Amino acid sequence: MQEFVIFLAFILFLEYNDFYMESAGAFMKDIFKKSLKIFYLLFIASLMSFFLIISINVITVIAFTEEIGYTAYGVTEENQEQVELYTHYYADGEDTKKEEYEAKGYTITTPSLRSNPSKTTDVVSKSLAGIICLIIAITITYAEMWKYGDKDRTAVKYKGQKEQKSKGFIVGIIASIPAVLFLLILTVLKSGAAKSFSLLLYSILNTYLYDFIYLIAGNSTVFGTLSIWQILLILLLLTIIPIVCGISYILGYNSFSVSEKIIYKKN
Repeated sequence: MQEFVIFLAFILFLEYNDFYMESAGAFMKDIFKKSLKIFYLLFIASLMSFFLIISINVITVIAFTEEIGYTAYGVTEENQEQVELYTHYYADGEDTKKEEYEAKGYTITTPSLRSNPSKTTDVVSKSLAGIICLIIAITITYAEMWKYGDKDRTAVKYKGQKEQKSKGFIVGIIASIPAVLFLLILTVLKSGAAKSFSLLLYSILNTYLYDFIYLIAGNSTVFGTLSIWQILLILLLLTIIPIVCGISYILGYNSFSVSEKIIYKKN
């Protein structure tokens, strides 16, 4: 009898363990699938941010800088490869070199040079672009995670799914692992292999945060010149998406629509 009880208990344990492992596997599969979707959406947000940043930079240059000179490039009949000849600034007076090079057989083109925007203009334009890019990333991740939470609420209520309100934060954390891990690797190697790693490249890999990283970095152009507080601020930026994912999931799970509340309040 005792052996039978032990055998029965063992069978029940195996059944429970199989059920638990199957449930855990399904849970993690669902989490990773949604994390990949968020990672993909952040890629889309970065593409949109790329074109937005270029547009704002062009507008800033046209509106807040002036033409200060040009760089002369020339080709000859013998050599059609364009070479840089000289730079002329209007403040230096009349350009006397152009006729000299033309007399030597050069055909010259003179694309203009423009002044740099003021520090204030640069900070304002970068801040504006950064805010808009971040809003794009937040908006598309918010919408996806809100729907995810709303779907899970139905599954918990009618299909017996286990409630797990931290799922949104877990999804956001997993989706942010590549960017965070890369940052940590660069930090560990900042005095060695990553000393000359371009900050521009890291910013492009996280284009929706490009302008904020630019503002944090200041005059630094390579990773080796960043201070610890600057790295910590960049790391803090990377926590935004996990927080947004977590809050959005909870709002969706509770069927709380921010946009509806705003519209209802206005009416």
